[in-house]
Amino acid sequence: MRRRITLRAVLVALVVTAALVASFRPSVLREGRVHDLMFVVDITGSMNARDYEAGGRPESRLDRVKAALPEALRRLPCGSRAGLSIFTERRSFVLFLPVEVCENYAPVAAAIGLLDWRMAWEGDSRVADGLFHALETAKGRGYDVVFLTDGQEAPPLPWTGGPAFDGEAGAVKGLVVGVGGSAPIQIPKFDDLGRETGFWGVDDVPHESRVGPPPPGAENRPGWHPRNNPYGEVLVGTEHLTELRADYLRDLSAALDLGFVRLETGTDLARAIAETLPGRRLPSLADLAPLAGAVALALALAAFLLPALRRGAHRRAGPQHISRIDMTKGTKMRSRYMPVSRNAATLLAAAALAACLSAGDAAAHGPTPQKVEEAIEVGAPCELVWSTLLDFGAIAKWYPGLAKVEAEGASERGATRVITLENGETFTERLDEVDRVGQALTYRLAKENLKALPVSFYTARMAVTREGPQGKSCKVEWSGRLYRGDTTNEPPPELSDEAAVTAMSSFFRTGLEGLKKAVE
Repeated sequence: MRRRITLRAVLVALVVTAALVASFRPSVLREGRVHDLMFVVDITGSMNARDYEAGGRPESRLDRVKAALPEALRRLPCGSRAGLSIFTERRSFVLFLPVEVCENYAPVAAAIGLLDWRMAWEGDSRVADGLFHALETAKGRGYDVVFLTDGQEAPPLPWTGGPAFDGEAGAVKGLVVGVGGSAPIQIPKFDDLGRETGFWGVDDVPHESRVGPPPPGAENRPGWHPRNNPYGEVLVGTEHLTELRADYLRDLSAALDLGFVRLETGTDLARAIAETLPGRRLPSLADLAPLAGAVALALALAAFLLPALRRGAHRRAGPQHISRIDMTKGTKMRSRYMPVSRNAATLLAAAALAACLSAGDAAAHGPTPQKVEEAIEVGAPCELVWSTLLDFGAIAKWYPGLAKVEAEGASERGATRVITLENGETFTERLDEVDRVGQALTYRLAKENLKALPVSFYTARMAVTREGPQGKSCKVEWSGRLYRGDTTNEPPPELSDEAAVTAMSSFFRTGLEGLKKAVE
């Protein structure tokens, strides 16, 4: 006797088929517009301000960015690439270069989720300089820049305006994304262990820039003196509060031929990227696995419901039986529709679930800061040694082998020196802090040159401590915190962590030996 094929059996077969199709992750080739992007995230202190809301609770600006970026990535077409950088002080630091978003969504989203304000190496927030650096880094690399920031410059810009961009406006396409609300709010303050201790107060931050010429009308301020105090008394403003500096960012974006948008959701950000940035045409793969999984799930649901629908229809029609003839006995037999077995239900659920699941976990990593510490004992009075170091622009007097040093500014914060090595390569350093009581100064690399030193950034500190009686001898410590020359995940040997540490250790040791020889 031929067995009749039921509709339910057909549905089960189709569920299994769709599940198998989904498991092979089929795709079709199509041409579309894709984007190559470097997301640069501001992680400075004001990004901890909470002027968003999520689930009825306040949400910080950085947390909103961390929630919006993965959402935006999900809406980018396959074939698009995304990388991640962080901004603090005056630099953007590449964590990893752009990778394909569909194949690498999990590790990229995980890396975004791990962003933290404690990754910042300095507290300043020089937004314009950071954006300039991001554009210069992107030049010639084939990706656009998406720079996410609240736009708060700290310390404030001088009254004459912000820094000038040395590059060509529009050479790199990009989008500036303003993060934050329009109303001024307080900025959370944290201790060295990362515990919130309150908010920044009016006396904790500078409210105007005191670099360059004083502003017009400064002579009318209390305490003004043309030589000793050309700025007058310190003004009290609202720099301890923060809000989105939308007008400033909009003007800055226009000057650089970049787009500007305010951050609300990841969907809005993805739409702004599609509308603002040109992208490129690329044959890309469209993933059909979600479609096959949805079909399998719908068919499984239909297979579950079909017997129940039939039983309901027969109940409404009254008790009915299906008669069939027993050919062996010549009698009629009656049978009712049987319910779906538990085993069949389990198989259907397993097939549908397998069609909808996909996995992929990876770890994203970037360069870590390296430390270099060198010290030497000097048989000379500490005051003599300190006065020698304090002359920031006169390093050539005691450091051997320098071809030339060009200094600008007195030995105060903001002074710079351009050091030219014997091979003609130059790099620029900027003085950050002078501790005259503790006899220590700190400075940083302001403009790198990998041919001079294989480092992309460093901060350094030189300190004098007393060793012998009455300060007749002392100890000089020279320490630094640095990042290697190539900040990608696979640097060449000459730009690796080891190369950077070796070069800086040698540079410090040579200098200390030259200082000892010069003052003893």
